[in-house]
Amino acid sequence: MTFSENPVWRFLDTKAGGGAFNMAVDGVLARGNSRREPTVRVYAWQPYAISIGYHQDAADLDVQKCNNEGIGFVRRPTGGRAIYHAEEVTYSIVIPRSCALFNHSPSGLYNRISAALICGLRLLEPNLTLERRPQGRHAGFAESGLRGVCFASSATYEIKYRNRKLVGSAQRRFPEAVLQHGSILLGDEHLEIIHLLSDKQGGSSEYLQACTISFESILKRELPYDEVVSVIKSGFEETFGVRLDLDQLSAEEEKSVADMIPEYTNL
Repeated sequence: MTFSENPVWRFLDTKAGGGAFNMAVDGVLARGNSRREPTVRVYAWQPYAISIGYHQDAADLDVQKCNNEGIGFVRRPTGGRAIYHAEEVTYSIVIPRSCALFNHSPSGLYNRISAALICGLRLLEPNLTLERRPQGRHAGFAESGLRGVCFASSATYEIKYRNRKLVGSAQRRFPEAVLQHGSILLGDEHLEIIHLLSDKQGGSSEYLQACTISFESILKRELPYDEVVSVIKSGFEETFGVRLDLDQLSAEEEKSVADMIPEYTNL
């Protein structure tokens, strides 16, 4: 489908940044968006960091242990549960109110974006599937002790490989835009979140390992960041019938990001 109203979308590749910076950029793009075209962004995390959902209790994680191990800690502008951002590529897409896609239902839009992601990611692994979650949770979820962990649960539509989750996403509607962002697992470092949970959470590493998978496990090789970015770009262009033009944050956006960083470190 071609969006003739916006045949060219904005594409940002902000590379590796700290947790508060990464979330502030997504927040600025979603809240202060005056553009008519959607923005697709890709990025990574350095240092590694845990993000928790907008309404999540920070007590789900052992913040002191994160600090001791040099792991960042940040609150996302979207909901959902905790994610350990380590060996991954993170994507975000901001759809302004002026774009027709803004009027889609949350689940419908989630499905469209997931379709674009899987279109690109299948260039790396053709056997990926976009699955609609049946009613209920994975077997053993209630006993796993992982109620606060994103990759231990499923949204309505999930990108999987042999019934194991590869991409975890969250969405939020702001007055002027919809933001969706998510983690694409490249390696297995995300499993270490088990050791960063608070004592009240506990948690089963076996359960998390059984319901998730990384590209490294699938392909039996390390997958470079730039290779994943390339296929994500191709997937969005093909699915939405648009061209993604590489851009940079404007000086005004950079100032707004700096001003907003404290909001995402206040847990």
